[in-house]
Amino acid sequence: MHLLFRLLTIYATGLILMFFSEYFFVNEGPAQAIIGIFQSTSTAGLVSYIELSLYYALFAVWLLIPLYYFKIGNFWALYIAAGFFGIATEGVVIPLIFTESLSWPALSWHVIADVLLGWYLMRRILIKNSMLFTIMASISLGLFWAFWASWSHISDLPFILSPGQFTVYALITSAGLITGYVLLNFLRKTEFTPQKTEVVFFSVLTLALWLLMLSEQGIQLLVMNPRNSILLVIYLGIAIYTLYSYRNIAQEEKILYLFRTGIAWWNMLILLLMPLSASGAYYFVYHYQIYPPTGLIVTLLHSSSHIFLGISLFMVWRQIVQARHNI
Repeated sequence: MHLLFRLLTIYATGLILMFFSEYFFVNEGPAQAIIGIFQSTSTAGLVSYIELSLYYALFAVWLLIPLYYFKIGNFWALYIAAGFFGIATEGVVIPLIFTESLSWPALSWHVIADVLLGWYLMRRILIKNSMLFTIMASISLGLFWAFWASWSHISDLPFILSPGQFTVYALITSAGLITGYVLLNFLRKTEFTPQKTEVVFFSVLTLALWLLMLSEQGIQLLVMNPRNSILLVIYLGIAIYTLYSYRNIAQEEKILYLFRTGIAWWNMLILLLMPLSASGAYYFVYHYQIYPPTGLIVTLLHSSSHIFLGISLFMVWRQIVQARHNI
């Protein structure tokens, strides 16, 4: 039973991370697969969604295990630990951190949007069981979603969804997100304590998928952009050493255990304001063909990730030094 609860925790976390990682980007492949669910009688879109959710469950492991092992108990340590998830997302089954950038989106969008906003901050808001806070957060996310929906690597790409299609898309994908929150709320009093055999299993599975990706992309992938590979090794080394040192002095309550407060069922329903407000705003965006300055937003996220990483390392090491001094 405990194993089942851990697996459900992993899957529920994956659903939340997947939503913020994939479905804010309407002009990308995963979103188009969802669109296929209601544009045809084919089950390919549903199969694609399930397959992607299983991948994100694996990626979620590399958020939850570091949080557990390093006894993460504050925001700054969480920021550093979240990088493991970002790296797994963009470097295990796809080679983006090797071919493009270590920062975008691995250490920027995935850390800031997926983990800090979607997994951490939204749950902190939900456990307040405050109707006002949840309404404000849901509508704000919905409005941002509507304007971000025109994102594309190709500037001013034509919108691929009509307002009616976007409404269905938003409701379908939000249902997965809310399911993740509901599952974690159900599991809130169970401790996530992975066994060594499970850690070994997920490590071997991750390594196998990474080697499979390399076999398809070519081993030269690692030296095509040596700067990224070197930066990856440096980041992992610094992050592991920092968090291991933090683990030895951690005294705060673990972040994994901060969400034991139950979330009222009506508070979960309020989250539907996110797809509804997004759909209303998307009509305006679509009608007037408004394209947000995605390049500027990406640059800001890219830059802020470096700044926050530097601040996080400083704050955690200050805590470590102070703790050692007091011994």
